[in-house]
Amino acid sequence: MNEKNADRRVRKTKNLLKKGLIDLMKERSFRDITVKELADYADINRGTFYLHYKDVFDLMEQTEHELMEQIISIFKKYNPHELSQSPRPIYADLFSAVQENAGLCRVLLSSNGDIAFLTKFKTTIYEECLSHWSELNAGKSDIRQEYFASFILSGYIGLIQLWLENGMAVSTDELADMGEGFILKGIRSILPV
Repeated sequence: MNEKNADRRVRKTKNLLKKGLIDLMKERSFRDITVKELADYADINRGTFYLHYKDVFDLMEQTEHELMEQIISIFKKYNPHELSQSPRPIYADLFSAVQENAGLCRVLLSSNGDIAFLTKFKTTIYEECLSHWSELNAGKSDIRQEYFASFILSGYIGLIQLWLENGMAVSTDELADMGEGFILKGIRSILPV
């Protein structure tokens, strides 16, 4: 078998395992899912599972890591000075990333999710926001930046959770527009014109 086919098979197997993990987490915590159960669900043998992961925790950690890398790469592609005028582009990309990973995000942010992931998710976005704002303020730290980051982050997480709970009925563009409006206009964004 050539290397390209082997890589494709590895990706397919890993995707089956991730999908199985997500499906099983809809019912219960990942801590209660066994390798045997996951392998049976993905229709592979346990030996194949162990070729790729040490255990279910390792699968979960790698899956979360891939998502976090995707989020970080979004922050890295934007210039903070451009975003100070309009944060909409980064919101659109972040919401698109959540949409691409909707099943995973839905379970990770649910009661069956991994609380450590939510902490990592918040910390990563918080640090990226502070980094961007620090650059805008010529490296000067301001306690207001920390509070603003915390405020924005809580709102962002809330938007994502509600959006996922509502079946992503609003488009990523509409959600990005809302997010930008909430940040730039505050309460005025929901008052009648």
